Amino acid sequence: MAHYRSGAGGTIPANKLIDNEIKKDKSYKQLINDMKAQIQNELKAVSLTKTSGVGSNSIKEYCSCTTLGSYGLTAKYNYKWTATAFKYGNGKYCRTVSTSPFTVPLSGYDIWDFEPNEGYGTIKNLLRETIPGIIASFRSNGKAKAFTINISFGIQSPKR
Repeated sequence: MAHYRSGAGGTIPANKLIDNEIKKDKSYKQLINDMKAQIQNELKAVSLTKTSGVGSNSIKEYCSCTTLGSYGLTAKYNYKWTATAFKYGNGKYCRTVSTSPFTVPLSGYDIWDFEPNEGYGTIKNLLRETIPGIIASFRSNGKAKAFTINISFGIQSPKR
């Protein structure tokens, strides 16, 4: 809020409190789960004749948290994968396709405009947009501020 009041806008580093708040929110957790499912589907689609390779993709979802409200978050990732030799067991041939551990950078963009959000009801808009907007307007020019968000997390060997 202090940064908003300063009128500076621009890129600001997220502190641990914001970072933790983002990572605890169910919308962030859904993004991570969706991305892991996407990677597992990519691993399932690996050619049966290949034993190693690389994969890359991206996913964007809208998340929310108390401090930032709603914001877009994009994950762009690259990974290496390997596949074991086929083994016969339980009446069929199987193999494991897995990735090496890798880090996924997440980036986002948020405009603090304190405008009503179509996804919120009346009470949530009042609590997350209207009241904070009034508070923020004290000692500020009341113009929307743009912020960028940069966080990352590690993935440990997804398998199919």
